[in-house]
This record gives sequence, C-alpha cells and structure tokens, in this order.
Amino acid sequence: MTDDSAPGITNFKTTTSQPMTTGRPTKQTPEIQNKLEQAFALGATVAGACIYAGIAQSSYYAWAQRDADFSERMKALKQRPVLKALQTVVDDLENPATAKWYLEKRHPDFKPKQEVDIAAKPVLEQTRPEHTLEEATRIYEANLQQLKQVA
Repeated sequence: MTDDSAPGITNFKTTTSQPMTTGRPTKQTPEIQNKLEQAFALGATVAGACIYAGIAQSSYYAWAQRDADFSERMKALKQRPVLKALQTVVDDLENPATAKWYLEKRHPDFKPKQEVDIAAKPVLEQTRPEHTLEEATRIYEANLQQLKQVA
C-alpha cells in the first residue's frame, strides 16, 4: 500500500492487534521504584537514590518528566525527612536553647547582629607600576608590619 501524499513511501501494517514496541524494556519496575522511594524517604539526593536503585540519573529525570504521578510522589518523599526534622524542633521548643536557635534561624528580628570593627582594619598602601623595585619592597614591608600588628 502506498501513501498518496508522499510518493514512494510504503506503509507497513502489522497483522496483530497489539501495538508495536520499540527500544529497550523500561527499567522502571516496581522494585526500582521501591528503592527510589526508600532512599528519598531517608533524605537521599537524586544522585544517591539513583545509585541505590541501580539506575542512571537521566533515567530518573526521564521518568519524572514522563509520569507526573511518579514525579509528585518522589517530591513528597523528599520532603518527609525535612518535615520530621521540623517536627522534632517544634516538639522541643519548651527547651530555651532550642527556642532561641529556632527564632534565630526563622525570624529576622532574632538573627544575631554581626559587629564589624572597622577601626582594626589597617589601611594598606598599594604598589603601582611606576614604583621602583625598592619603593615596592618598602611598601610591601610596611604593609606586612601593619598586618602583623592587627593579628
């Protein structure tokens, strides 16, 4: 049978009712998916989970792109250790040290202020291309002395 819209192109049809498959069989088996789930539930990175499951990262990303349910499940599992850690911190907020740490990390008003002592910073002279070797050496030694005094 010839396609009238493209002369010389022959259409081949299979006589079976099953669709033709091409390429290698997928590695996305229930066992591999289970290993990925276990690794992500423990807080593994994509690289670590893929090593544990015995697949390439490119396979993982291809599956995630092709299968939205798979992608969402893996994202949810990645958050499990984070949520557990948050729950542990929240459960220990009665402890003043934990409460202080939590506020410093999560609330801008409680972040420790960094003090900068600009008086202790020496003003160093810079050498220039027009300086002679003797002048550059003198400047270097003077700068070195200033730095030793501050330290």
